[in-house]
Amino acid sequence: MLAKPTKILVPIDFSNAADQALDYGAQVADWLGASLCVLHCTPMGDLVHAAASARHPEKAVEIVEHEDQARLQKRVERMAVGGQHPKAILRVGPAPATILDVAGEEGADLIVMSTHGRTGLRHAVIGSVAEEVVRKSPIPVLTFRPSKTTD
Repeated sequence: MLAKPTKILVPIDFSNAADQALDYGAQVADWLGASLCVLHCTPMGDLVHAAASARHPEKAVEIVEHEDQARLQKRVERMAVGGQHPKAILRVGPAPATILDVAGEEGADLIVMSTHGRTGLRHAVIGSVAEEVVRKSPIPVLTFRPSKTTD
């Protein structure tokens, strides 16, 4: 018999689909009495693009990280209104590997994530990030299919 999860990791990419998965992950955490960690992985490409197009490239990485941290904190604060007090984690790197690394570091025993995110692969059965996490994760992954989104 499987043990009841005590720590749930919800990776988000700031898409509507990820926000729906975050809401669902919070419900699952409530039902199970588990703690919640919310992770955003800033893709290295976002930082490179920002630096290449910035007036002050040396500040671009700092600006992108600050903006992502603010967006992540906004979502965590929204969860606090509902009684949750999730831990917010911001990392730079490829999403699948970073999600799995953070799950291990945090001792997560369940990952809840959207099947589709901001890449918008509507034709795929499951998004490429979710598919890789499901294939490589040593812990259970609950994928959430979002309702129709406008991403």
